Formats: sequence, C-alpha cells, structure tokens
Amino acid sequence: MSLDLTETPKPIHCQFWLPGEEDQPQGGTLRLKAGKSAKLDSASFKPLTGENFFNTMHTPSREIIHGHDEHGKPVTLVKCLSGAYSATMASSRHQYSCRAAIFGEHISKDDLDYKGIRLHLDHLNSWVGRSAFNHHREHEEMEGGNIKHTKITIPIAHNLSIPLSLPGYSDSKFFCSWSMSPGDMEFRLSSKVYLDLFFLNALSWKDVEQEVHRWEWFFSLATRRAVDVRELALYRGSDDAGEIDELNPCDVWIRRRHSKKAADERRRGHDYYFTFSDVEKNFSGLIGKWNEMQKSWAAVLHRFFAISHRRGLWLNEEFLFLAQAVESIHRARTGDTDSKGVVDRAAKQAYLNTPTELQELLGDRGKFIRVFRKTRNYWTHYGEPTPETDPEVLGDIALHDLNQKVRWIVESAILRELGVPDHCVSKVWSSQWRSHIVTYD
Repeated sequence: MSLDLTETPKPIHCQFWLPGEEDQPQGGTLRLKAGKSAKLDSASFKPLTGENFFNTMHTPSREIIHGHDEHGKPVTLVKCLSGAYSATMASSRHQYSCRAAIFGEHISKDDLDYKGIRLHLDHLNSWVGRSAFNHHREHEEMEGGNIKHTKITIPIAHNLSIPLSLPGYSDSKFFCSWSMSPGDMEFRLSSKVYLDLFFLNALSWKDVEQEVHRWEWFFSLATRRAVDVRELALYRGSDDAGEIDELNPCDVWIRRRHSKKAADERRRGHDYYFTFSDVEKNFSGLIGKWNEMQKSWAAVLHRFFAISHRRGLWLNEEFLFLAQAVESIHRARTGDTDSKGVVDRAAKQAYLNTPTELQELLGDRGKFIRVFRKTRNYWTHYGEPTPETDPEVLGDIALHDLNQKVRWIVESAILRELGVPDHCVSKVWSSQWRSHIVTYD
C-alpha cells in the first residue's frame, strides 16, 4: 500500500462520469488533502442555455461517480455531496466532497460489497510490538591488529504474520510488512504492521465504515490516544477466493477524524493502558467481547468517546456526558429501567464496582454519591441548589477534579468489562495521567 492519509499527494487530473454515462465524460481534478475528504472539482465547457443552465446550477449529490486517472487507472468516488459551483453561458464548474475515493476498480452502486480490509492505524506498530526484522548482527575481522567491521546482517523474520482467529471473521491476522530505500549515502529499512480482516460475508461500504470506526475506538481505548486510520485497502474478489492475499486490493482515501498529522511513533508500551503482549493470550475473546459491547454498552461507549477526544466541551458538558455514561453502565449491568432514583443507584454501584485503590481516591462513598447527584441535577436543570449555595454542587476547578474521577470510573469499567488484566486497568488512575491545576496568588 502506498496511499498514506497523512500525506497530501499531487492533484490527480482525470476524466469523470456518472455510471451508465461513459459517453459523457467531464474533465476534473481530484484533490486528496491530508486529514480531509476527497474533493472533486469538475469542469464542463459547452454552451448552457435555459433549462440546462438552471440544472447545472443545481447539480444534485451523487451516490457514485466513476473516473480514470491520468494513467488510465479506474477510480470510484462514493457518497459525493454537491458543494460549491459556478457557471457561465459557456462553461460550468462544480465541486463534490466525497466520503471515499476507491482506486483500482469501477464499482457500481449495487456492488459496493467487500470481502475484507487491510488497516494501518496510528500507534499500531508500537502497540503490536513486532517487526519484520530480527535483531541485527555485526560481523568483524582482524586487520593489521585492529578489529574492523565488515558486514551487518539484518535477518527478516521467518513468519511475517500473527494469526489472530478473531470471532466473526473467516481470517484475521497482524501482518508485518517491510520495505527498503537504498541510496548512495543512506540505506533505510522500515517495518510496518497491518491488521488484515477477512469477513464471513461481504460487507457494504456503510458496514466497512463502521468496522473501521470500531477499530479506531478500540485502539484509542488501548493507547489513550485519539487513533485514526492511516492506510486503508478494500479487498474484492470472487466468492471462491480463499485467502485474503488472493483478493484484489483497492487503496482508499477517507478523512481522518482527529488529526491530519501522523501520530508520534516514539511512544511505546509504557505510554499505553495495555499492549498486544498484555492481552495476546486472550485477544480473540477480548475482541469478541468488544464487538458485543457495541450494542450492550453502546450508550456508554458513545458518551465516553465523546469526551475522550478534543471537542471543545465545557466542563459541565463533559461532566454530563460522563454522568450519563455512569447511568448507562448501571443499566447495562443490572437492567434497571426505573428512572426514579436511578442517579443515586448508579453512583453507588459505580463506586462499589471500582477497585479498592480507586475507591480511596474517590473518597467517602456517601459524599461522592451526594456530590454526583447534586452536581448532575444542577447542570441538567440549572435550579437550586447551585454552586454558590451548596458546597456539594461543584463547578470551576472542583468540577474539573470530579470529571477526572468520574472518567476513571467509566474508563476502568470499560476495560474491566473487556477483560483487560487488572495491572493494566490500574494505569487509568495512575499519576501519569492526572491533571494538575496551577493557581497563582
């Protein structure tokens, strides 16, 4: 794969047309900007009059647009939203924002089904902790009484794949690819880890998007970082194709959700809550549980990830998301549907279900429950009591401190539900992650 979503390639000058209208191509430029959706700027030079002029000014969005790049290779644009336009009596220009640009095939609207995907995500290399290369060896010889380095050997691993046997897939593995860049003054070898997933049944584009997003969430949870997909390929092929390597890969351009820049690859396992080596023995069961939680814990996960990445939320908004997550955890665990008094019950169970070490950081249980309920009620309804009239209704710095504690509860609950080892869960409230507010007299 060569399509890196953190790099901006040169604009692609192409011919584009609507499916079934190959005889009416238009010139266009496909722009792939790091961190952004693909943009198609189309141009048509022909006289426009009357109804044709009006229709051009109101070009609808398109489900699919086909094209060829300057080398004649096929391109399929998916979910093309109509945007800026301009027109004269002699020409028209139009821009589409495309959910995805798929290179390598012309795919029809009714055939957007994929057998598998290959993913490379932020931090995946260091999270998996494996490489295509084994430890290098230096070879020395004696020459004139001195030791002279004559050769360096860097063995390539005999097995570049790590089979995963994940539930819900016909094949799954981590694959360690490698590449080299020879030069006169510099010679580079690099290794990169991909996640290969082969589906039991072909997925639609919408399902593929959800699949990618689910893995972005998983690695965001594991690494405590906002993880985006960095490279994506779709695999298509006949129904009798066996292994994922036998399918035709189609490189894909999609928008990165959080950052256009590549993640800092200097981070290592001690910067993460858990790594592959921590969960390798039970990775299949852990992913099975993760997939189950997408439904049973959906409300928890959506509220947690809403505050996990930078969104410019106010402190009170962040607290309400976390408070709702606590209540959703309570409902997921107990099936409690009685809304009366649920805040107190949820806070109590949240406290009791946390490890003893975390309970000590939360403080007195009764006070925690009162503060949780009163603060939630105030920031929900803005009624009495208020932070000015009751010290157990928190705002400002005190609310920031409460947010931190409630996040520890929610995050550790998700990890424990997954089955992550306790020594990894305890990193959640480690001093490494605690915020420190500095005040000046």
